[in-house]
Formats: sequence, C-alpha cells, structure tokens
Amino acid sequence: MTKICLLYVNCGSGHRMAAQSLYSRLRENKNNAVKLIDLGKFSSFPGFYERGYRIIVTKFPFLWHLLYNLYSHALCGKIVFWFNLISFARFFRYLNRERPDVVISTHFFASSLVSYYKKRHADISLRLMTVVTDFGAYPLWVNPYTDYYFVASSDTREQMIRDYGVEKEKVIVSGIPVREQFFHPLDRRELSKKYALPLDKFCVFIFSSDMGVGPIKKVIEELKDEVGVLVSYGDNLQLKEHLEKIARSCRYLRIFGRIEAIWEVMELADVVVTKAGGISVSECLVKKKPMVFIYVFYGQEERNVEFILKKKMGFRPSTALELVELLRNLKDNPSRFSRVRQRLINFDFPDAADKIASILSKL
Repeated sequence: MTKICLLYVNCGSGHRMAAQSLYSRLRENKNNAVKLIDLGKFSSFPGFYERGYRIIVTKFPFLWHLLYNLYSHALCGKIVFWFNLISFARFFRYLNRERPDVVISTHFFASSLVSYYKKRHADISLRLMTVVTDFGAYPLWVNPYTDYYFVASSDTREQMIRDYGVEKEKVIVSGIPVREQFFHPLDRRELSKKYALPLDKFCVFIFSSDMGVGPIKKVIEELKDEVGVLVSYGDNLQLKEHLEKIARSCRYLRIFGRIEAIWEVMELADVVVTKAGGISVSECLVKKKPMVFIYVFYGQEERNVEFILKKKMGFRPSTALELVELLRNLKDNPSRFSRVRQRLINFDFPDAADKIASILSKL
C-alpha cells in the first residue's frame, strides 16, 4: 500500500481543484492510500493565506504586482520560506506521525516545506512531486529534493530546464489536472434542449465573477439579438442583480451562479470569455474552446495569457468595445473562427490526472 499525501494551499481555487482532481483519480487504485490535505489548516495563522491573497489581488493589485516581483529575488524568497517554517510547524509533526511514501504538492509553499523536511530527514524514504498549476514557471516552484515536476506544456518544461537548471529527467509534461468530466463526450443536441439555446446560434460563455458589470453589460446590449450569452456571475452580487433585471428581455441570455456541471455549459459555447487561471485555461484547452481574456491578474495569469496568445488560441481585447467587436467578428467570420479552433484541436493537452496516476503506479 502506497501512502500518498496530496497537498494544496487555498490561495485561489486552482491549486485546490488540481489536487481534488488528482485525489479522485488516485483513489481508483486500490493500492493507494490517499489523503487530501489543505496545508492552511496547519498554519498558526488560520485563513491568513486564503483571505490575504484574495484581498491583495482584488483590492490592492499594485501591492500584488510588487510582491510578485519581490518573490523572485533570493532574499525575499528566503524571508517567505522562514516565515512559512514558523507558520507551519504543526505540519512537520504531521509528516513525522503519518510518514507518507509520496507527497504530491500543487502549491510552491507546500513543496518548499516538504523539500526542507526531506533535507532534515535524509534517512526517510519520501518522494516529493510538484504539480505546476500555471503555464509559466516561477522560481518559487523549484526546490531541491524534488523528485519530479509535472508541468503544463513542453514550453513550461523547457523554461524549467533552461531558466532554473532543473534536470531534464525530473520534468514531465503532463498538462494540468482538471475534473475528469471534462474528458467525457457530451451530446450537444441534448444540451441545447436543456439550456434552451438553438444549436445554430453562435454562443458565448462569460465565465468571470471578477470582471465587473461593464464589459458583460456591453456584450449583452450589443449582441443580445445576435448570439447566445451564458454568464456565470459567481459571487458577484452586483452583476447578479443587473443580469436578473435584463434577463426577461433577452431571449438568449442564461445566467448562473456557481456552476457544478460547467463542462456542459462550456461544451455548448463557441467562445469562452474566461479568467486566466491555470485551471480555467486548461478546461478550455480540453474542450477546445477559443479563449478571450479581459481581466487578468498580474503575475502567473499574465504568463498563462502569454502562452495562449503565443499559440494563437485566444485573444485579449483591451476594452469592452473591443470585446464586442471581437466576438462579432468571430461570429461573422467563420474562417477566422475555424482557424483558431483548429489550432486548439491540434494542440495535445493530455488528461493530467490520469497521466500522473499512471506514472505513479509504475514507480
């Protein structure tokens, strides 16, 4: 029996969702004893990381810009590391007690702590595997005593090797883990009936609770008679209130809060206006949906967008008007839309959870 500890930090939902996807897949192997662990529960400052991250990136983006750049410097990285050593002292006691055979981490904080633990306990047989949950690498992802890195693409792998000196044999292109339902074939005709949207109607899925009312209002005002619009407002109550007011007069508008079966809505859409997190981008890649980014956090999301734009699989309009013009152009220009769609079809993006589970079973 292989004891596996799956670690995540709830700084943004992506790290948690990647870990949960892996957890579901690894449990299918009866030879695995898997525990899914939120590292934040071991912190001396409960909620500090989750709430602190959210407040900074949404309310004080200039501060996040500064911190992100500082983290790449050795001195700042060491300060963060030592703060984490103090904050997560209880986690080391957990490792001493549980003695897992493998730790799989989806957050660099967690990886750095396990790396330190391995250094201090050289007599213990413990494998550390890090799942990089964005399309651009970052210095804090790289830690000594890491046995394997699972990365999103060959570009990410080359960056890890070239820029950070990671050994080639340690970096495996796996994709980023997403829920297995995204890989299941769906009947678009049935979905068309379920969501009451005709199949011949060009459809846009706007998946972002952070972009505000303005851009979405502009899209609906300008395109409500031309395209189907599906909107997930998440926790954005201001956006929810606005959408509910206009929904009755918009024949092809469908609104949602948190969508469990988001793979269904994404299957029905032709284009996805999305957040730029690693998981959101990965879900679009699996579903082969052209992406449009209009609200991007500095740092890792910028790198994700750069990757997609480089591969010509998405767009980044700078204003709400440009967003409307882009969507209309994609609707009215089938050849342009088909070219983008074909690049997505040709892009090989594996089932990361399945690939990681398969590799782990052979070690």
